[in-house]
Parts: sequence; structure tokens; C-alpha cells
Amino acid sequence: MRQHGIIGGEILKQCNYKYWQKVYYHGEIDCEYSSTYLNILNKADMQVDKFGNDVGYTKRLEDIKYRFFRNGLN
Repeated sequence: MRQHGIIGGEILKQCNYKYWQKVYYHGEIDCEYSSTYLNILNKADMQVDKFGNDVGYTKRLEDIKYRFFRNGLN
């Protein structure tokens, strides 16, 4: 489920991007890596949709549930 963060983080790391770890670890639960920027990214990720609209936590969770659990993946 987190593949986009890992793939994006690896690409940014190869490009020597300073904040690659924030992208790599975003969305991971109980992660050993932690930073203020990672916390900000995780909070934003939980309230902004794929179009960049601030939809809030409830609508974002509904979207995640629909995308990942509509085929019985639970």
C-alpha cells in the first residue's frame, strides 16, 4: 500500500534530494525515523486528495477505504 512513498523516496535519494527520507517514510506506522517535516507530510497526506484539495480527514479516509478495500483487501 505504501509503494509510492518508497519508490518516490528512492528516486529522490538517487537525485541527492535533501528531504528524500520524508517522502520515503510517509504513511508508515511505527516508523523508527521521525522528523517535524515527516509529521507535517503525514498530516497533509491525511487531509488532501489526489487533486490537491483540502477535503479533511473523514473524506480522505473514505477515499482510502474505497480504493484499498473495495476488492475485499482487508
